[in-house]
Amino acid sequence: MHERLGSRAIPRATLLAARVIDQGASGKPEIERGLLSYPDLVRDSVKSQLSALRQRLRDEGTLTTEAEIDEHTGLFLHDGWMSCLLDPTMPRVKSTDGEDLLLTSVRFDVDDEEGLAAALNRGGELASEPGEPGVWYWSGKNREGGL
Repeated sequence: MHERLGSRAIPRATLLAARVIDQGASGKPEIERGLLSYPDLVRDSVKSQLSALRQRLRDEGTLTTEAEIDEHTGLFLHDGWMSCLLDPTMPRVKSTDGEDLLLTSVRFDVDDEEGLAAALNRGGELASEPGEPGVWYWSGKNREGGL
């Protein structure tokens, strides 16, 4: 297939949908108009749903050739791509133990900065980051013993 821009701009393993015409201006098969690029977050879901749709169409027997099935799946691919733009899937944030995390931010008014720094530095699981004064990190071991 004759194509120049997408293969240079889109990373490998990106899930794409495109309409390919048999003979474009180059005289070879070409992608017509543009590529629909799916986010990595939905790649596996789109692939499994597409496989299930194609199998259902084969089982129903109304579409008899792969070309007919390809034409019928175009709307599914376009709708899936549009939903990624209009109603994106939000990832689940989990701890290393697999528990859901709730991202929060807590702020305190501090009257004695030196006293607070001394207390935090005495904390066994807290560590200050070199080059970042006033910032401490906590980490501990998970169920598997990793940080």
